[in-house]
Amino acid sequence: QEYHPAQAQLETMKRRFVVQADIAFQQSLQKGGKRLTKSRKNKLQDLILHIIDGLDSASGQANDIELDAIFERYAGYSAAEHREMEMQDIEELLADELGIDAVRGHKAETLDELLMHAREKIFAEEAKKAENREARRAERHEKSGRISLGAAQKAQVERDMKQTVREIYRKLASELHPDRESDLQERARKTALMQRINAAYEANNLLDLLNLQMEVAQLSEHMLSAIPAERLKNYIKVMQEQLKTLKKEVREILDRFAVSFALAPFERPKTILEALQIFSAEVNEINETTAEVEYDCRAIVDINERDRCIDRLS
Repeated sequence: QEYHPAQAQLETMKRRFVVQADIAFQQSLQKGGKRLTKSRKNKLQDLILHIIDGLDSASGQANDIELDAIFERYAGYSAAEHREMEMQDIEELLADELGIDAVRGHKAETLDELLMHAREKIFAEEAKKAENREARRAERHEKSGRISLGAAQKAQVERDMKQTVREIYRKLASELHPDRESDLQERARKTALMQRINAAYEANNLLDLLNLQMEVAQLSEHMLSAIPAERLKNYIKVMQEQLKTLKKEVREILDRFAVSFALAPFERPKTILEALQIFSAEVNEINETTAEVEYDCRAIVDINERDRCIDRLS
């Protein structure tokens, strides 16, 4: 609600600066106008091209006719040609570093999409290699008539998980199925509960199913204490597997968060409060930059401030 609007406002202000800078440049060429030195011309031209290139990357698309015309005026070739050249350069770099398969068959229209395609290709290739290693290992064990202890334990945990989740699901569904309820209000309540039960069952989420059992009074602390030790151990095994999955999801979310804000490993947030503080700091920085760009929009077309503005920004 704050970060994305702040980014959009900054991009709008940068676009306005490009237009104003182009006006200032063209005015300097007019007869009787205050000329720019060759050095300042080059600096302003480079600055205009750099900002347009950054706006294209930030928006993920290029559909601004006015900016495209300005870009072509200073670059000598179209913005579309520039994006195509950039794309080709990145394709060649990725192919050299990661192999031709990393970019083969992509349909990316922006650099970000191309990088995402390459990353997904790498992840898929690594997953395929790991799957092939596991298949070869299983094949060797099968030929030798042996099953590894780790594989056997993993298979048993998976069977236990499915069996446990299935049993709890059946018990809940048997009691709460809305088709067996004549009271309309109670049927609506049970329909909502069954939706949650079905979602937990499809996700193999034992914890959610146990919570639902407690919610509908199928399971109490007293009843939980009476569950056989072996069944409790099974519950623990199942939830340990679910915990691993959740931790993996958390790591992936933190990775995306860290990439978005260019955070070092030690800067990654450990709590929601820390994440909000990072967001707040970013929003404040964006707003400060927007105010600076707004000031420069006025300075670049002020004949008395123009040269100082170019010197300050270049």
